[in-house]
Amino acid sequence: MIIFRLACFQIIAGFIASAVILHFATGAIAANTNPVTQSHETPAAFEYFTKSSNTMSYQIDYSELDSFLNSVVVNFGPSERQVNHGLGKITGTRLRFGHYGKTALEGNRILFSMFRDENRKRATYLRNYLEILSEIIEFDRLTPDQQLSFWLNIYNITVIEQIADRYPVQYPSRIKIGDDKQSMFDAKIIRVSGVLLSLNDIQQHIVYKNWSDPRVIYGFFSGMAGGPNIRAFAYTYDQVWRQLDSNANEFINSLRGVREEAGVILVSEIYQRSGQLFANDNELLRNHLRQFANPEVMNILSQNKPMETAKFYDRIADLSGGQRVTATMQSLVSVSITQDGPILPLGTGRTLPPHGQQLMAAVQRKFRRLKRKGISPMVTIIDNPTLEEVMSSSANTDEPAQNDIPTTDISSTEPANDQQ
Repeated sequence: MIIFRLACFQIIAGFIASAVILHFATGAIAANTNPVTQSHETPAAFEYFTKSSNTMSYQIDYSELDSFLNSVVVNFGPSERQVNHGLGKITGTRLRFGHYGKTALEGNRILFSMFRDENRKRATYLRNYLEILSEIIEFDRLTPDQQLSFWLNIYNITVIEQIADRYPVQYPSRIKIGDDKQSMFDAKIIRVSGVLLSLNDIQQHIVYKNWSDPRVIYGFFSGMAGGPNIRAFAYTYDQVWRQLDSNANEFINSLRGVREEAGVILVSEIYQRSGQLFANDNELLRNHLRQFANPEVMNILSQNKPMETAKFYDRIADLSGGQRVTATMQSLVSVSITQDGPILPLGTGRTLPPHGQQLMAAVQRKFRRLKRKGISPMVTIIDNPTLEEVMSSSANTDEPAQNDIPTTDISSTEPANDQQ
């Protein structure tokens, strides 16, 4: 079995595909922060990325991606399914800062406001690594789970990279790229096996086309607080379905996924965008949601009420709502951050902006409430055995629970030791 590791990647690449490496390494690995955006028609090329039926021939080591995500993702824990009316308000004023929507205390966040140049460069390096890796390996020799993990990882690191490059930005969906001002999701900014692809190409034309299991929806991080979680660890071939189960469980049982208002069942807009996985049939969608619903959500879904699409919370999934710190904001907000909430991987000399401090204080209060109720602040992983485990009757290999909480300093450039 060939194992591809980032640490020795360039050495291996030199032996396997030196011509490819020479073509890309002249600028891409070092500082390619301006992705290719020219128009490139690829429908025929999508056929090359058809899901394989092969057994494992390669093993891709994502430990460097693990280390990066572990250093920049803040775990917000499971939803309390409560609207937080006071969040974002500044006492004695009409001003509101940062995140203050109904779902402001749900979904993991990225510490974009604390990124330094090394963090942005590292995100670019990781995307470039995955792109070059696709030139070296024979993509159709990967197993389906290896392919799916690759697609989710390159999609998510690209979203993080593009947002970080343009931060502060409040709405990722409004980011425009290139002279023709294409959406970040439509621009051809990723090269896989020589084919230029957009984020939407990967999601809609490759993954949704080849994997009919609706759980794949929950692996895509849009950079927006209303979408599925960004995990603190990369997707891997041996854990990908458990990881997707975990994300599905968190999302469906949150207000972002399902809620009831004015006699109507409101579901996230992501289900409308992925309608092909449900044949645009609300009953199929309802059955899917029931598979992960907790008692409260199950009660909502069991009611004979119409199902409609909720307004999507498209604010950036960070701690400050993509807003710059102003003198007014600094003078009005004073919050004490204690150590009884989620672990925040602060780097030396870096502090949260005041509206981020306010949000973190609210999350810490949420964690205390969860603990009083005997609920783990971490999102648990549903233990559904993989097909491989069923066939081999192997031992349970669940992820360690602590993997969902970041503990690594954001300023670190060394790989984390707590790998999956």
